Amino acid sequence: MMTVATARGVLLASLATIAIGGRAMAQMAEEPAAVAPQEAASDDGGLGEIIVTAQKRSENLQRVPVSVSALSSAQLDQQKIRNVTSIVSQIPSLQVTGPFSDGLPVFSIRGISSLDFGHNQSSPVALYVDEVYKGLPVLSSLQIFDLDRVEVLRGPQGTLFGKNTTGGAVNIFTKQPDLGDGWTGYLSGGIGNLARREVNGGANVPLVEDKLAGRIAFSYTNVDGFVRNRLPGKKDQGSIDDFALRASLLYKPSDELRFLLRGTRTRSTPDNAYGGLAKDIGVAGPGGVGFGTGYTRAGLGFFENESDRDGVINIHNQGVSLTTNWDLSDSVALTAVSAYDEGRWFSQEDSDATPFRIQEADFYSKAKAFSQDLRLASTGDGPLQWMVGAYYYRDKVDFRTTYKFYYEYAGDADGNGQLDCFDDGLTGCGYDNALRQVRTSLALYTQNSYKLDSGLSFTLGLRYTHDNNRLKSYRSTLRYLDPATGQEVLNAAVIFDRPPVDKLKSENLSWKLGVSQEFAGGALAYANYSRGWRGGAFNGQAFFAAQEVTAVGPERLDSWEVGLKYQTPDRRLRINTAAFYYIYRDQQFIDVTPNFLQLLTSAPRSRLWGVEADVVAQPLDPLTVRFSVAYLNAKFREVTVSGVDLSGKRLILAPEWTLSGGIDWRLAEGDFGGLLLHTDSRFTSRVYYSAFNLPLISQKANSLHDARLTWQLPGKRLSLSAWMKNIFNEKTLNFVADLGAGYNYNFAQRGRPREYGIEARFEF
Repeated sequence: MMTVATARGVLLASLATIAIGGRAMAQMAEEPAAVAPQEAASDDGGLGEIIVTAQKRSENLQRVPVSVSALSSAQLDQQKIRNVTSIVSQIPSLQVTGPFSDGLPVFSIRGISSLDFGHNQSSPVALYVDEVYKGLPVLSSLQIFDLDRVEVLRGPQGTLFGKNTTGGAVNIFTKQPDLGDGWTGYLSGGIGNLARREVNGGANVPLVEDKLAGRIAFSYTNVDGFVRNRLPGKKDQGSIDDFALRASLLYKPSDELRFLLRGTRTRSTPDNAYGGLAKDIGVAGPGGVGFGTGYTRAGLGFFENESDRDGVINIHNQGVSLTTNWDLSDSVALTAVSAYDEGRWFSQEDSDATPFRIQEADFYSKAKAFSQDLRLASTGDGPLQWMVGAYYYRDKVDFRTTYKFYYEYAGDADGNGQLDCFDDGLTGCGYDNALRQVRTSLALYTQNSYKLDSGLSFTLGLRYTHDNNRLKSYRSTLRYLDPATGQEVLNAAVIFDRPPVDKLKSENLSWKLGVSQEFAGGALAYANYSRGWRGGAFNGQAFFAAQEVTAVGPERLDSWEVGLKYQTPDRRLRINTAAFYYIYRDQQFIDVTPNFLQLLTSAPRSRLWGVEADVVAQPLDPLTVRFSVAYLNAKFREVTVSGVDLSGKRLILAPEWTLSGGIDWRLAEGDFGGLLLHTDSRFTSRVYYSAFNLPLISQKANSLHDARLTWQLPGKRLSLSAWMKNIFNEKTLNFVADLGAGYNYNFAQRGRPREYGIEARFEF
């Protein structure tokens, strides 16, 4: 059997051989090209071409032998995409949830997701913005605006992308300056229900003809809370207050060399973003929330609370990146992507969402990250296309959490002379944990394809990864509420300091093997085998005992996938299908034990398989119809949680069925301008938020519907739109946690209700 060290040598040798002697094919764009709107027709009728960079080259989507979906700038505008939790509507097999409101996205692709929401963890689905990896929650909770496109790749990634992942990748590309565009841009503003106020815009700024251009873009959104707080003097919950700014500079000193510098700053500071819901009250016995309050939410509607705490949230992100593209010769190009990011997060949560102090939580994290991606690639037109690269990533996070339990009953109920906190470790107690984690990752990768004259292509990808994860410090302390003074006593006792395990090192060789065949008439068939890998992790949720400071090893996923892509010669119909089979080993997740210890553990083995189909049709020139369907069978084969064998249960965030569809219809065209209708609908079968597959800890099957009607005035520079999201005001749950045993209720986060508004957009 080949060892990792031997395999590493083979990989290094292959990298050198390819870099020196590889022949070239496949033209590589200096910068990723814009995606043609999926709903738009080409000049001579039919569906427009979609250009993606899923393989780090600008290619027609129908010629890319992987499972990828793309959303254009026009589609993103029509769907009112504000942050990364909103991109789910037209992507097969993609789920996005927000356990901490919509500020912290948790992705699931084909049932591959994370069961650990600690701020020190990375997701098995990687998020990239302009090719920069966002590896920590505080760095991924950002607004997205002035976008060129979004690409979602399903299945393991690693031989082309910076970070090796098991589930897939979400790639966001922003608009960049254009040297030949002159002064162009747009400005839009709108109002809506819940006192919505929003304005955003972007402008291309020519500076030196054919040499230097800039772009500046901004976005501002303010919306009142959608959860009505019936408690006098307290704020409504679920509000939005977001601002973001980006400046870009493109410099082209010669035809062979380009530099693109981007700087972005975003902030989210709503008055009261949390809108937690105490549901299923009495699941563990009588007495209401917390067993003794008698509180049952009587008289409250789904979108109402009586919360005694106005929980602020404050998220800031800023970053800078430099992308260099250098044509070294007619056949070889060098690309370097350098980036630095930092962010901070502070939030307060009233976890019980009642007038009583039963459970509260505070979260704080501060992070910094640096990444460097360097790659060489072919740019010619021969049968061989190749790419070799090296990647370095380092992040540091300081993460603190405070949980407060049963402050409502702080005191000496049994009269033994000491506070109940010291009797039961719960009543009137608070626990603080704080950790500092530093991670580094170094990787070498290559992907190479050879195409025969018959249209048959073979692909080989290899990646060597070395990860180092270290806990610099980890400490847990006790605080308690003194009822005599009404004040908290901090650092009353040290629970643990310095963990028993403080370093994780791992290395891996992953690969991809693929074969594809292009057929006359516009069809492409492909088959891929790939191995995905995710490095080991530390438990960031340890509070009560040193043995909670657990660490788990890497998780691994073996993927087999076949697909067929077809477009009719008249480009009126496009059908893309895929079928996959996964073996998932050592999936990382949190196990909450009966005595409330939270242990990071892993599921030894799971099996997932499914099929997907994505159809776009243009039966008439003014009408485009979209439909997608995905079936997923995702079950644990071997797993024990809290001493219970859960083999055969469904994975979390893994619905059996997802269906979506919509239309883009130019209803009328004339001297008055044009009238356009856009609709989106999505059906999702039951989603479980617990490995126990409890119906109460799930979101039942539901469907959501959105629509937008736009009047483009003559000349198409000015447009007026009316829009509505969640037309039928469906009541959904983005997240549910099982708190029945400890608090006699289950905690949930609501999805957003019906929202509507009008907006105007001017292009210049």
